[in-house]
Amino acid sequence: MAHDFQDILIERLDIKLPGVSVRRLALHQHMNQVEKVKAHSHPYQQLLLYLRGRGVQRVEAKRIPVRRGTLISVCPRQDHEFIKEREVRPVCLAIDLKSADFAKLYTSIELGSDATRQIEQALYRLGRLHLLAYDTPLAVAAEVLTILATMQLGGRGSSRSEDARIHPMTDRIRCLITEGNLAELSPAGVAKLRGKSIDHLNRQLKRESGETIGQLLASARLERACELLKDGALSIGEVATTVGYLDQNYFARWFRQQTGQTPSDWRCDMVR
Repeated sequence: MAHDFQDILIERLDIKLPGVSVRRLALHQHMNQVEKVKAHSHPYQQLLLYLRGRGVQRVEAKRIPVRRGTLISVCPRQDHEFIKEREVRPVCLAIDLKSADFAKLYTSIELGSDATRQIEQALYRLGRLHLLAYDTPLAVAAEVLTILATMQLGGRGSSRSEDARIHPMTDRIRCLITEGNLAELSPAGVAKLRGKSIDHLNRQLKRESGETIGQLLASARLERACELLKDGALSIGEVATTVGYLDQNYFARWFRQQTGQTPSDWRCDMVR
């Protein structure tokens, strides 16, 4: 399973347990020419586990770095999209749930290599059942529940303190940005506050979490802009200035690149 993944699509699943109702499972590889999966949403809960590839998964205003083992929980009607960063074709497992109390325990976590391998092994067995068209609903249900149980245990084992140990410098930079003035912060300024050169700090962040100072700043600016737009107290120009963009037209173009909507359209959708 490390390199060869067989596409799997199992629809109309009817696996029900307390707190969990599974409706669909799909394992697929993104096409080579696809650099970005268009923004979309679903009326149901979705779990996304990346088994190969790197990029960024946007969920509403949050941008989540993706690599092997990244597990993301997307709530119903949350706008999300995937942006590929490398030429490697991403492989993603998507599980659609009608209800899933445990999925609310996290937004995203990084599964360990053992947990990821256990899920790949379950997918291999599930793929054989699917390929051979065996009429074995109990066997299919067992493998799907094995996958969900592994995800659930990983979700319960994840915490902010653990994330800080995994990505200590990234966590410090995020805190520094959150506590700072977005209208004045720049990548060079952030590096200076940490007493490092911008190149040295970017290399450290890339090794640790796959992100740069600029990307962390952009994520913080987008999150703050969405909060201010939703609040409605400031004009779009004032929102732009508050998050560090003096040119309102540039801010509008940047915001649309990040969310697929103009600031005014996004605000209208939020207040409906």
